[in-house]
This record gives sequence, structure tokens and C-alpha cells, in this order.
Amino acid sequence: MVLYDIKAVDEEKHARLTGKSNRVIVKNLELAVAKGANVMVRIPVVPNVNVSRNEFSRFAELIAGLGIKEVELLPYHKLGIAKYRLLRRPYQLDAEPPTAEFLDDFKSVLSSRGILVTVGGSPPSLKR
Repeated sequence: MVLYDIKAVDEEKHARLTGKSNRVIVKNLELAVAKGANVMVRIPVVPNVNVSRNEFSRFAELIAGLGIKEVELLPYHKLGIAKYRLLRRPYQLDAEPPTAEFLDDFKSVLSSRGILVTVGGSPPSLKR
């Protein structure tokens, strides 16, 4: 099992967020699948930072196009803010956690392509 994080499907957005293009990341994902690895894609979900509603289908196309059957959505949360305060470091991400509707919509687009989706590590049977 290979857990494979994709932070952004748009190459320019990925470069803005991480300082690097996602070309090598996508190519390595393709290679892992081609070699027969059982891959689960994990997507950190930070609305309007790394994922927007109009990108749901782009994620689904990439993942389903490679024949990957499992995705784990990792919703952004603000638990790290307190840790940064304790470290006396500025917390620079100005973002809100995804709403249940946002996650459900993303999940629906992925599921419509035959992808099994979990949210935040919970099995699909526990998510409503």
C-alpha cells in the first residue's frame, strides 16, 4: 500500500503553494500505478487554498484516469495554531476548515467516478 499525497492538481497552484511544480509528483504517481502498487491518494483539503469546487473534477479525472480506487480526504483544521503559539512562531495560513457540504460535494464527484472515499481516516461506513 502506497499512501500518496496530492496537494494540488493545478501545476501553477502547486508551485505557488510548495515552491515546486507537481509534474514530478504526478509522474511518480503514474510510475507507482504502472508498477502495480496499491495506491491510496490522500488530498489535504483546504478550501480555496489548494482545492476549489471547480477543481473537484480535475482531481477525479487524474485519479480515476490512473485506475486508482481509493482516496482519503484530509480536511484542514486549526489545531496547529496553538502549537505555533507555544513555539512563538507566526501561523501564516489564513484559511477555514472545509464545511460538511464542501467535503460531501468533493466526495460525490470522486465517488461518481467509482472511487472509494474516506474522510479524515474514517471508514466510509462511518461517514454520513
